[in-house]
Amino acid sequence: MWAIALLLISALSTIAWFKTRAVNKYRFDLLAVISGSAGLMFLVDNIYSYLNEGVLFEFNYDAVLLTITLVISALLTWLAILIYSVKFKQMT
Repeated sequence: MWAIALLLISALSTIAWFKTRAVNKYRFDLLAVISGSAGLMFLVDNIYSYLNEGVLFEFNYDAVLLTITLVISALLTWLAILIYSVKFKQMT
């Protein structure tokens, strides 16, 4: 479930980046890279667990909590980089 959510965020942020790439104020490209790479990593993990255990995606309470945690972590990382880059531009 978490791989699906992260890949969905990656797709949405890629679309947002293509629509606003001339301005590039919000750096959606970074969010796409962060969520896309994490989503692919977890997709490979899910495929590996499917080959070993026969379960591709889990939909239970723990999976929902992990999904929420990963999405919030990706968004917070993106926001921290965004804030740092704005502060760094003001300093120079």
